[in-house]
Amino acid sequence: MAPALTQAGTAATPHQFASGSAEVERLRRTRDEVRDVLLGELQERERAAAEFERLGLPDRATALRDEAGVVARDVAVAPGNPG
Repeated sequence: MAPALTQAGTAATPHQFASGSAEVERLRRTRDEVRDVLLGELQERERAAAEFERLGLPDRATALRDEAGVVARDVAVAPGNPG
């Protein structure tokens, strides 16, 4: 297989992923921060589901609510979560 070309028309050097140079330090989050992110995602999915219903797309609304239900169960049973 020929190497990919850059916009300038020269051959691009493939990245060597095993080198670790593509790795970035992961963000460290507390349980409360993770829970806040998940709750925000749940709220966004509910808003989007309501919009899909308004647009006459109940199947998409149901799919979003199903996704949110899975996450909501995980948030509800997370250790240290008061509910």
